[in-house]
Amino acid sequence: MAATLKFLRTLHSWLGLIALPWVILFGFTGFYLNHGQAIRSVLPLVSYEDVGDRFATLPSPPDRGASVRHRTAILAGQPDDERERGRLSRP
Repeated sequence: MAATLKFLRTLHSWLGLIALPWVILFGFTGFYLNHGQAIRSVLPLVSYEDVGDRFATLPSPPDRGASVRHRTAILAGQPDDERERGRLSRP
């Protein structure tokens, strides 16, 4: 009987440790859903306008017509000048 109770206590301890993060997460999300203003006072929202223009420095996409011509030339086995432009380094 004592061994069974010890096993049940140990099992209960391990299950409690495994379930604890989920209980905390469940409590935090419940608090956030019911008291959103309190959370927003600690963690203020940042709108997209506040972040700035991060996409201004992205390169423009390649010309679709040029890529189709390049692919067609490769499949046909013809030499193509655009192949040289696609290389990362010159020999």
